[in-house]
Amino acid sequence: MAYYGDLCVSTGEYDGKKRWLKVGAVFENDKGLSIKMEAMPLAKQGNDGYPEVWLSIFKKDNQQQAPAQGFAPSAPVQQPVAQAPQQGQFQNMPVQNQQAPNAQIPF
Repeated sequence: MAYYGDLCVSTGEYDGKKRWLKVGAVFENDKGLSIKMEAMPLAKQGNDGYPEVWLSIFKKDNQQQAPAQGFAPSAPVQQPVAQAPQQGQFQNMPVQNQQAPNAQIPF
């Protein structure tokens, strides 16, 4: 099976643009398309009163055009890189609470 694209659901509009949430992936094989759901979107009430869920497929090769329609779900997001503390950096810090970790949970 080859990756075909992202399976997305519209979460609403903001400033006239649709916002998309990736809920799965679509794969292409010799029999057609297969869907892998990673999340199950909640149904909204349709015009006829029955619950409905509309899903959209953003093809792999068309994802560069997706921002014109809204958020591109598979666009790479750069995450800040956390730096490891230097050796001895935390040696002089005061210990604030030496109780058991669950001692301050109010329930």
